[in-house]
Amino acid sequence: MLITEHEQSTNANKTRHEDFIDILLSIMHQTIDAKNEQNHVIDRTNIKAIVAGIETFASTIEWALAEFLRHPRVMKKLQDEIQNEVGNK
Repeated sequence: MLITEHEQSTNANKTRHEDFIDILLSIMHQTIDAKNEQNHVIDRTNIKAIVAGIETFASTIEWALAEFLRHPRVMKKLQDEIQNEVGNK
């Protein structure tokens, strides 16, 4: 659904700013045009998997940050540990 919406909005609105899905679709279409066959380097299934993985990761990070905000003591402990291991730079 999301991929179809991007394809439709790209065709209808040329002034819309490209995002990651648009770039993946562009790669898929270039591959189709270049080879003129169905053996794509990237296809719709690959794009769906990439988008699903990104959304899952983003949701996990959002959840973790929300939990740190709810528990300032734990966030402080994490900040101290990062400071000790990584430093300022």
